[in-house]
Amino acid sequence: SLGQELGIEISTSQPEAVNLLLWFAPEDDHDGTYRVMVNQSKTYDVRMTNENFVKIPIHAEDMLDGEVSISIACHKGSVQLIEMGVLGIAEDAPSIYDMDKKDTGDSVTFYWQADDGAYIYNIYQDYQLVDMTSNRRYTINKSMAQKAAYSVSATSIHRGEGEMVQL
Repeated sequence: SLGQELGIEISTSQPEAVNLLLWFAPEDDHDGTYRVMVNQSKTYDVRMTNENFVKIPIHAEDMLDGEVSISIACHKGSVQLIEMGVLGIAEDAPSIYDMDKKDTGDSVTFYWQADDGAYIYNIYQDYQLVDMTSNRRYTINKSMAQKAAYSVSATSIHRGEGEMVQL
């Protein structure tokens, strides 16, 4: 069962995808688990590991005339949101496509393609930035792949970071 819930309404003039940045205050009685719901339809389970902020992708199809309804709940303790931001994504930002994964026994390797101009790939675990790579592949321990949600985004020097894509 979920404990306290916080509701937020966001309006943006950005017609395409945006990233919602949420900064949480750490609490001694909190287990670090949050559930973020977008427009009562998409759910993101977030487990805080070593940072106090997460980046939640809000895709164009999630927006209703530039408006988004967000609810944040936690299982234990209370929701202590310090700050929130909306980060627009440039129309020409690099995209990730043709994702695949290969199970190699004790590990899982994710593969992807990206638009020309992408030079670095940001790896997110439960919507928190955990690594960056210049390769179009990323290998993790198989047990971690089963416990957490992984996403990747491509970054270009001149066009910024593109949309996060679930691996």
